[in-house]
Amino acid sequence: MVALVKLFGIVIVGFGVAFFVRTELLKKWGEFWLKNTNYLYLGGVINVLLGLIFLFAASGCQVPWLVILMGILALAKGVFILAWGPKKFTPIIKWGLRAKEATKRLAAIATLVLGVLLVYSA
Repeated sequence: MVALVKLFGIVIVGFGVAFFVRTELLKKWGEFWLKNTNYLYLGGVINVLLGLIFLFAASGCQVPWLVILMGILALAKGVFILAWGPKKFTPIIKWGLRAKEATKRLAAIATLVLGVLLVYSA
């Protein structure tokens, strides 16, 4: 399970780098979710599963409290997505798409840092 945490951290790092270098990918990512709103439910389920994986794997990680925190956040995000559904969640995506270039780059840096912390913690 710890390997899954590390692997997911590497994937997050990849997203952070890609979104920083090419912020238009972030726009395409958001537009994908807006066009395929039923996939938001799948995203919610994936977040719940990742949250559970993180929580179960935390005891074997180097920095368990950080993995627990990430697990709780992923679990909460998944529950909110599933509970709110596409109608209430799509305005959040639209808000993100309207963000300025600098804000998108800042979000990409935050994603990158989060991924690095997750890899380090695992």
